[in-house]
Amino acid sequence: MDQLLRYILLHCYRFIRNSINYWLIREENHSDNNSLHQLAKDGYVAAIERLLVENNESINELDANGMTLLHYAAARGHIEIVRTLLTQNNLNINVQTPITNITPLHYAAAHGHVEIINLLLAMRNIIADARDQNGETALHYAVCFDRIEAVKLLIGMHNLVNNSGMNVVHCAAEHGSLKALRYMLEHCADIDIDLPDNQGNTAIHSCCRHFKKDTIASALQILAEYNANIDLQNFTGETALHILAGNGNVNGVKLLVKQYNANINLRDNTGETVMHFAAKNGHTDVVRFLLDCNFDINAQNDFEETPLMVCKNNNLGLKVAELFISHIVTSKHCNKDDCAEQSCIEESEKFRANQDFVNRNAALAKIAMDMWTIKNIYVENHNLYNLYYLPNNIGYIQMKYAHYYAVENCYMHCERTIPAIAKRVQDNIKCARLMPSVIENADKMAGLQSLPNEIRYKIFSYLGLRELETLQLLADDLNSSNVSSLQFNNEVDLNTQPIGVGVNESSV
Repeated sequence: MDQLLRYILLHCYRFIRNSINYWLIREENHSDNNSLHQLAKDGYVAAIERLLVENNESINELDANGMTLLHYAAARGHIEIVRTLLTQNNLNINVQTPITNITPLHYAAAHGHVEIINLLLAMRNIIADARDQNGETALHYAVCFDRIEAVKLLIGMHNLVNNSGMNVVHCAAEHGSLKALRYMLEHCADIDIDLPDNQGNTAIHSCCRHFKKDTIASALQILAEYNANIDLQNFTGETALHILAGNGNVNGVKLLVKQYNANINLRDNTGETVMHFAAKNGHTDVVRFLLDCNFDINAQNDFEETPLMVCKNNNLGLKVAELFISHIVTSKHCNKDDCAEQSCIEESEKFRANQDFVNRNAALAKIAMDMWTIKNIYVENHNLYNLYYLPNNIGYIQMKYAHYYAVENCYMHCERTIPAIAKRVQDNIKCARLMPSVIENADKMAGLQSLPNEIRYKIFSYLGLRELETLQLLADDLNSSNVSSLQFNNEVDLNTQPIGVGVNESSV
């Protein structure tokens, strides 16, 4: 626990520290009463030349923001002012801001002002590898802001690390700098792509933690192309997969597992698996994918908790729990604790911890009972349990039938504009009106009498207008002829294939 707390505090410290630096980089334009500094900000080279002739003693003076004339000129890209200042013999070109220790070269690199970088590097007394308070050089800044032309000029410092033990590959991965990342790996053969920082994180960890979801695939491909080790663990035992799963990045998880064969079974220092990370953060898409990979949901961490047990007590947690319960119900042949069949005995023992946990929780126990209730009900060879409760379906089904009075307003508009849409809306209205009657008549349908209305609704919500109308006609015939019941096949068909996402509703 102490190690985990230290890890969290270090991350918070580093985030705050970096945020201060990058805030300063972007906020050089705060107002200041010093007219000479204001002229440097605004680019008035002639006025600065005139004032320096009168008195150049203030050339290295810091304003209220800790900035000199050269800081502002380098940051704003005022190249003529930089040239003018560099002619002054008493200019300190390596001057650093108080506390943050940022030099003019840092500012020029951060903003990508290539001509100014060239001018500064040409000066005999320039300290090209000067470091700020975090130990970062101008190259670190150019990489963090993805200034590729600046990176090319400063690339000679590529093996220097900052105070956190991060080289420039770490920085590119942490800040989402794709162009800089590829360029450095292409041109720096001696750079250590798997170098761990002070927390044991490699570039692949930083990439998975900080890259945006729409660009992480490109970053991972670049790192993998240059043989980054996908399965390395940091000092808390986390792999890249742990981080992606905890962040809910299902596309990143799929990419590492399918394309780069990442090991999904590695555990962190508390024994938690990738599935634990996904489950406790409520990421249903990641859980679904791992279930498709036949992940063992019975794996326990050091506190004897399965992924089901770490689900949070909220809506997202309940959705994930429903996935796990569905997996258990799908995997087990029956729901009898005293079943004597060997396969049932083995299954019961396998899922014992999870089953006991479900039985102790009233909400989860109800979900499990609902699933078992309809597991063996079939309509036209379609298993109703598979339709609604298979992991691939849970969470994707939306209520099809809105309140039909609201839909009618939409229909009246569509009827005048787009007839095809109007027809579909009108069908939805009819479905919404038929649904209560069909559900009520379910009492006469063998196999459905014992089901609560909530489950009946879930069953009938898969039916299209034609099917609902057919059921209503059958129910009317039953009512008029006093036939005892409408027969549904309620036997288990072991040859029936599970129905996944994209079921054709008209075929149910």
